[in-house]
Amino acid sequence: MPRARKKPSIPGVKNVSPATIRRIRNDAIEAASDARRGHELGRLALREIQHPGEGITAIQESVGLRYAGLRAKWRAVTGISPATVQAQDIGRIRGASGEAPDDVAATVERAMRDADDVLGAPGSPQRRSVEIVCDRDCVVVGHQMLLDLRSGLDALARLWGVVR
Repeated sequence: MPRARKKPSIPGVKNVSPATIRRIRNDAIEAASDARRGHELGRLALREIQHPGEGITAIQESVGLRYAGLRAKWRAVTGISPATVQAQDIGRIRGASGEAPDDVAATVERAMRDADDVLGAPGSPQRRSVEIVCDRDCVVVGHQMLLDLRSGLDALARLWGVVR
């Protein structure tokens, strides 16, 4: 009776050494523990490292994070709720918008107005892309949205004097 041939467990992969398996496992664990994988801007920056031209640069990532922080400060000053329902805390009591010091509120309002002016009209693709990805932390859908996000982040970088 002929002996049955042992088939490899992974199709097309033969004789993978234990050292190779250990390296793959360690690389996967290291990549999964990277904090940038926790938000869309970070994932896009990591994608750019692995596949140039398919993500955003580290400078664009830092500008996007700065914009998200500015939006959070602006919401705190104005008392406006977060953009998504998931981000809202129903049990939290919010104060009136007049509770922030006037000079802080005016500074934040001016910075937000300048950023919005640079990004264009509320319906412009660059502004929509930056708000969706940076503020709401939603996924980039399509190559055109990625291009709009890049151009919006570059415009903010020029406004804030971030060197490229």
